Amino acid sequence: MRRKHAPPAEFAGRRAKPDDLRSWSVPDRNIRTCFHCRTTYATAADATRCEQVHEAADDRTRSH
Repeated sequence: MRRKHAPPAEFAGRRAKPDDLRSWSVPDRNIRTCFHCRTTYATAADATRCEQVHEAADDRTRSH
Protein backbone atom coordinates (compact mmCIF):
# COMPACT_ATOMS: atom_id res chain seq x y z
CA MET A 1 0.00 0.00 0.00
CA ARG A 2 1.25 3.46 -0.90
CA ARG A 3 1.77 5.88 1.95
CA LYS A 4 -0.30 9.03 1.97
CA HIS A 5 2.26 10.90 4.08
CA ALA A 6 5.81 10.46 5.29
CA PRO A 7 6.16 9.44 8.94
CA PRO A 8 6.98 12.40 11.22
CA ALA A 9 10.64 12.45 12.25
CA GLU A 10 9.75 13.25 15.86
CA PHE A 11 8.04 9.86 16.17
CA ALA A 12 11.02 7.82 14.92
CA GLY A 13 11.97 6.62 18.40
CA ARG A 14 8.44 5.37 19.04
CA ARG A 15 8.29 2.97 16.10
CA ALA A 16 7.75 -0.70 16.82
CA LYS A 17 10.77 -2.99 16.83
CA PRO A 18 10.83 -5.89 14.32
CA ASP A 19 10.85 -8.45 17.15
CA ASP A 20 7.68 -6.89 18.58
CA LEU A 21 5.96 -6.93 15.20
CA ARG A 22 6.53 -10.67 14.85
CA SER A 23 4.90 -11.38 18.19
CA TRP A 24 1.75 -9.30 17.58
CA SER A 25 -1.44 -10.56 15.99
CA VAL A 26 -2.84 -8.79 12.93
CA PRO A 27 -5.44 -6.86 14.97
CA ASP A 28 -2.72 -5.76 17.41
CA ARG A 29 -0.57 -4.48 14.54
CA ASN A 30 -3.54 -2.71 12.96
CA ILE A 31 -4.42 -0.71 16.07
CA ARG A 32 -0.77 0.37 16.37
CA THR A 33 -0.49 1.51 12.74
CA CYS A 34 -1.01 5.09 11.63
CA PHE A 35 -3.73 5.33 8.98
CA HIS A 36 -1.94 8.09 7.07
CA CYS A 37 1.68 6.93 6.88
CA ARG A 38 1.20 3.20 7.65
CA THR A 39 4.00 3.27 10.24
CA THR A 40 3.58 0.80 13.11
CA TYR A 41 4.27 2.14 16.59
CA ALA A 42 4.91 0.49 19.95
CA THR A 43 1.54 1.67 21.31
CA ALA A 44 -1.86 2.55 19.89
CA ALA A 45 -1.57 5.96 21.60
CA ASP A 46 1.55 6.74 19.54
CA ALA A 47 -0.28 5.76 16.34
CA THR A 48 -3.17 8.03 17.31
CA ARG A 49 -0.81 10.94 17.97
CA CYS A 50 0.84 10.36 14.60
CA GLU A 51 -2.57 10.42 12.91
CA GLN A 52 -3.37 13.69 14.69
CA VAL A 53 -0.13 15.25 13.40
CA HIS A 54 -1.06 14.29 9.83
CA GLU A 55 -4.63 15.54 10.22
CA ALA A 56 -3.45 18.88 11.61
CA ALA A 57 -1.05 19.25 8.67
CA ASP A 58 -3.86 18.46 6.24
CA ASP A 59 -6.12 21.04 7.94
CA ARG A 60 -3.39 23.68 7.64
CA THR A 61 -2.94 22.86 3.96
CA ARG A 62 -6.68 23.08 3.28
CA SER A 63 -7.07 26.38 5.11
CA HIS A 64 -4.56 28.18 2.86
